[in-house]
Amino acid sequence: MGVLGCAIDDIFPKWNDVLYGDVSLAGALVSEYPPGDTINKKNFPERNRIISGLSLGVTVIEAPFRSGALITASLALEQGREVFAIPGNADAPNCFGSNELIRDGAQLVTSGWDVLADFVQQFPDKLAKLDPQKTVGFYQEEQEKVSVYEAHRKEETRTIATETGKGFAKLRVKTDRKRIDNHKKREYIDLQEQLSGLSERQLKIVSVMDEKSKHIDDIIGLTGLSAPEVLSELTILQIKGFVSQENGKRFTLNIAKR
Repeated sequence: MGVLGCAIDDIFPKWNDVLYGDVSLAGALVSEYPPGDTINKKNFPERNRIISGLSLGVTVIEAPFRSGALITASLALEQGREVFAIPGNADAPNCFGSNELIRDGAQLVTSGWDVLADFVQQFPDKLAKLDPQKTVGFYQEEQEKVSVYEAHRKEETRTIATETGKGFAKLRVKTDRKRIDNHKKREYIDLQEQLSGLSERQLKIVSVMDEKSKHIDDIIGLTGLSAPEVLSELTILQIKGFVSQENGKRFTLNIAKR
């Protein structure tokens, strides 16, 4: 279930449209704001009381002193819900609030079972602690998948990385200046040759990233592609080293034209 802090017919932020669709198909989306209503900052802390009210308990993973997570935890206590918290580093600002919750009596969580164990009596037929031996095979399989992916990603990065740093594709536009053709020792790869390996959608994304720290919404708007398409292609471009991601869903093109 997803509790929205905006109108039921709105998707905020816009790149969450895939998640919005998945939840609506597999579960439910609820909102107390009517269709077409304007998004307001106060909506989100107001929305938190519904999240905690629909839950048996609330687990705070990470929270600074002033955060929506602490608001939700406070509302959960008022509603008689259980409150859990995962401990963080003592000197990490993003964990100050969650650590204080533990000091004030919230149940400390180190695993999923620490949360579920509180509700075994309510749901004896549904909740039971797993035998670690039975899950070994599953985790080994998942670790193997991750290892294969990481090996593939490193290989992709190695093929285009230059002396400027890992994963950074430093390219130059072809010039008329004569040079000795030695492909093995060539310092820079022609821009046209590098871009020739990209798909049409990837080229469209690269072409609109004409400035540093381009926001995802701007890229979507300029390319005319859907949010899922842009996010998917940006992931591939990051693996190949053409693009790097920054905070706030911003992306920078790692191409230096000379």
